[in-house]
Amino acid sequence: MISANRQIDSKKTAIYAFSKSPLLGSSKSRLRAGVDSITANMISRALFEITKSALASARSQSVDVFWAVEERDKNSEIWGSIPIVLQGPGELGDRISFVESQASLGYSQWIFIGSDLPAMNCHLLKEAVQQLEQCDFVLGPASDGGFYLFGAKENLHPSFWNSIPYSSSETLLTLKQKLVGNISYLPILTDLDVKAQFNQIKNELQNMVLQPNEPQRILLSILQSDNYSNPEAIERSTT
Repeated sequence: MISANRQIDSKKTAIYAFSKSPLLGSSKSRLRAGVDSITANMISRALFEITKSALASARSQSVDVFWAVEERDKNSEIWGSIPIVLQGPGELGDRISFVESQASLGYSQWIFIGSDLPAMNCHLLKEAVQQLEQCDFVLGPASDGGFYLFGAKENLHPSFWNSIPYSSSETLLTLKQKLVGNISYLPILTDLDVKAQFNQIKNELQNMVLQPNEPQRILLSILQSDNYSNPEAIERSTT
């Protein structure tokens, strides 16, 4: 666990992945509404491993990476070598604001991502870091009207984050309208929330600039087949 008072090199970028533990039963409720619970949890675990792989590959002398979690997990080994910070209490806006306030204590710029983007990779994260060095904000637009990545150099007020309508087709539009400064954009990609997105996500994975990594290939095989693999295969293939 990282202390909130830790002094960190202000020249660095921090990347935070907001995530829940990918243990059995923690998959999204909207996803469980379209597939059986075992499949939903396999998908959630694959998404987690995709995010972990991207974070690990993006880490460098100038970039620190963290998990931003809701609460401490007794199974700490699940997070790998990537340190964790707590999101803090409250609604999503409160939690984003809390993590941002911690990031601003020691970093010159910071990037927030979720843990449900199948096409996430280190190339996207490195591109976000480079773009943010040249502008005020960087956004990764999600195809459903939300955003999968947010980068900034300015610590926004908690009221800003609490004024955003999350989980809405207007989320990104509202965020853009409220930001003051130059905004750079990453490609439009799809968060995996519901079964209806499977075909779109398969297309995105098959047309990535980089070849899909092992967790992405596992997710693709799950989405392509009704004969789902043993959930343990995800963990075995990514350790």
